[in-house]
Amino acid sequence: MTAFRLSFLRMNNQNDKDLENLWGQILQSKDINYETHKERKRRLERLHESLGWKKSGLFLPTWAVAASILLVAGGFSALLLNRRESAAKAGQICLLAPESSKSNVVLPDGTSVWLNAGSRLSYFGDESSWPQREVRLEGEAFFDVTRDEKHPFTVQSGDIRVKVLGTRFNVRNSSVSGAYQVVLSSGRVDVSIPGQQTIKLSPGELLECSKTSGEVSVSQVEASNYTSWTSDVIRFDNRTLEDVAINLEHRYNVRVTLRPGVPLQERISFRIMNENVEEVMKVVSRLAHVRYRIDNDEIIIEKK
Repeated sequence: MTAFRLSFLRMNNQNDKDLENLWGQILQSKDINYETHKERKRRLERLHESLGWKKSGLFLPTWAVAASILLVAGGFSALLLNRRESAAKAGQICLLAPESSKSNVVLPDGTSVWLNAGSRLSYFGDESSWPQREVRLEGEAFFDVTRDEKHPFTVQSGDIRVKVLGTRFNVRNSSVSGAYQVVLSSGRVDVSIPGQQTIKLSPGELLECSKTSGEVSVSQVEASNYTSWTSDVIRFDNRTLEDVAINLEHRYNVRVTLRPGVPLQERISFRIMNENVEEVMKVVSRLAHVRYRIDNDEIIIEKK
């Protein structure tokens, strides 16, 4: 079943509770086939009609939810609804990706963001004006930033701060990774870390900052290994086991540990679509002639 997340940032009146109950009833309907686009569309139309929205667009009644609702479903991009208390006052918007799938959103300035499963992005702003262009990230996200030289775009993620004018980059602040990561696909970014000088990255560079020691390293990498999780299908065509391991870390939000003796340069070919991590590792172990075990959020790969 497709995963959904309904997030109420503040729920302090009965109307908000009624809305939550309504959505719950729709999700629990027995006659819904969650696998078809037609049924997903019908489900959303039922919700829209019950809320009193105009069919020509999104219309929020005065009793609409206090801060935001984010619905994410399979092929749908994120649908963000926020109450407009006044034209001049901007509220805090919080975007949540479901634990089981990634989601794509477009920010008020036109910047496109892919949120990895279980990640959270928040900012203050509205649909008409967003000069501050500042967001906070928990988890992992890929940003395709609309260029605006007068208003730099900044991402605060834990202890690191990334500042850009317009570029494409990936930021990871995962509880299982043990480090902050910034990977630049194109353009240029400035990364600020407490106690360090600002570090400028060039395309194809990876910055890692240990969450425990604060140690910082910058290395040249294949950026696509760190951003492939945004695609529905990942194709490995004669790729090394080391490359595959990096892709898996981001696809499934895990840590992959390669034990001594593992043939890092062993090349394999396969593709990932909707398989879970256990199914993928069974294929990898056969193709690369290795053995593995999964311990919570860590995949340990050993020489066979």
